Amino acid sequence: MLIWYLGINQGEKRMTEHRRLIEEVHVVISGFLQYEGRPNGMIRLWRDIHHYRSGPECLVLMKTWNDDMNSLAEFIWRLSVSKPRVCIYGYSWGGAASVKLAKYLCDRGIRVETMVLSDAVHRHWYWLGNWRALVPFSSITVDNTDRVFPFRQRSRLGRISGHEILPASDRTKVYNTHWCSCLYHLFLP
Repeated sequence: MLIWYLGINQGEKRMTEHRRLIEEVHVVISGFLQYEGRPNGMIRLWRDIHHYRSGPECLVLMKTWNDDMNSLAEFIWRLSVSKPRVCIYGYSWGGAASVKLAKYLCDRGIRVETMVLSDAVHRHWYWLGNWRALVPFSSITVDNTDRVFPFRQRSRLGRISGHEILPASDRTKVYNTHWCSCLYHLFLP
């Protein structure tokens, strides 16, 4: 009986240690054809943020463009304080997933402080509509975010990657696009 009682007390002690709520969340979302097993710029970004920011009150996550953003928003909502500092970094279709995550966080009363989008492209809700990712005149509308910093690549031949980023309301400030020179869209330096 005493062992059973001690086991419960130890379990309760462990639970109270884990009740510390997350105050800051960083989510890095990789693009199409990027995954964790292959080195790329988003892995490097996640590694750097994790190294400098990760701790008991700071969660640093690496996700892919096709992960369930609604489930991720629920996870963040359940583990964080009522108004956590949320920063999202998205590349290519990860940019579209970032916008979707911001929408789901809004449903839970959490506002995104900063969003950094690199070559973000529109991803249609239906797979036949994804042709829009291939044309440069499409745009992405961002809501529930205080600040958005867009980066786009331009090849030596003049080909432009990514889409224009537009604010959905006056509460969202989209800064001027930062143009980068690169050889090819898939390899973020």
